This record gives sequence, structure tokens and C-alpha cells, in this order.
Amino acid sequence: MKKERDSKKTQTKILVAARALFAEKGYRATSIREIAAKAGVNSALIQHYFSGKLGLLDEISKELLDGEFKNVFGILQTDIDGKDDLKLRLNIFLDQVLQRAIEKWETLYVVLNEIQELATLKRSDFSGMSLNFVAELARYLEKSKKRGWISQKVDTNLAADHLFALAIDQIRNWKINTKLQAMDISEKKTRQRWITQTLEIYLNGLLPR
Repeated sequence: MKKERDSKKTQTKILVAARALFAEKGYRATSIREIAAKAGVNSALIQHYFSGKLGLLDEISKELLDGEFKNVFGILQTDIDGKDDLKLRLNIFLDQVLQRAIEKWETLYVVLNEIQELATLKRSDFSGMSLNFVAELARYLEKSKKRGWISQKVDTNLAADHLFALAIDQIRNWKINTKLQAMDISEKKTRQRWITQTLEIYLNGLLPR
């Protein structure tokens, strides 16, 4: 039992060290030796537990598949009751996505930056995560379109993809935006301002009505 606990503790230390270094330096620029030194373990243990650096990246990416993001899709799966409800649910959905992203920011930042490396793993669960996000959003928008709450001219798949891209941009650049623009979306007031303005532009457009 103690041996199992020690093993788990060692694996956690390695993952924490790898996550921090991948976020700081990037996957390719980080060596196994650096990860081992930061974790305070022998380099051989990384190979033993994770089969090398790519295995570590794979394990880190799985942290995003533990239900943190999947749970927010429920917001879009209930019946819509008019345009105001459409806007409200999109607001809540984006707020939940951004909150969870900030909580898992280091992990998400690593995954977003190393998307090409992760693609070599051909993991259907990971590659499906972003597709699920867009697909769920597109389904919700299509349902609203059929009820006449969204223009019939709108391609709901493209609309969902655009909104997803806007959210990803805010998540990826969170620290830069906080430092250079004093726009910290981890703060509820700032996050709500971004969501409200984004939805205003997204749903109503820039041209006066």
C-alpha cells in the first residue's frame, strides 16, 4: 500500500513538473532531464511511468477529459424558450467554459500549443473534444434557427466555429491580455463584460438597426 502511494506521489510530481516546463518552454524545448530535475526524481522513472516525453504530454492532455468541460454541454441541451433564453444560455455556457479553462489554464495552454504533437497520438477522445464543443454549439444554434430566433442566412456550423475560436483566443492569451490590456477574464466582472460584448456583436452585428 505504501509502495503504491509513493508511486502515485512520484507520478504526480513528474506531471506537475512537466506541465510547468511545457507551459514555460514548450514541449520540444523541454528535456527529460529538466523534468526529472524539477520533479526531484531519476530520469529513468519518467520512462518507467510514462514511456517518455510524449507519454507525459498525453497524460497531461487527459486532464481535460475528466468531465471539466463535458459537464457544461448540459446548458445547451435543454429546450429554448425565445431569443432572450438563447442569449442567456449562451452567456452561461461561455461563462462556464471560461471559468473551467482558467482553472485548468496551464494544462489547456500546453495542449493548445502542442496540438500537432498530440495529433500524432491519434487519440479519438482528445481530437473529439474540440469537435464536440463546436458540434454541440452548432446543434443548439440550429435548433434556434429552426424556431426563427436566428437568421435563416446563418450557417450554424460556421457560427459555432467562430464563437469557439473567440473563446479559445481569450483562453490562450489570458495572461498576455491581463498584463498588457488589464483584461483579466478570471475576474467575473471582466469576464461578463467580454461575454456580453461578444454576444452583442455575435448575435446583433456591428451595423445599426
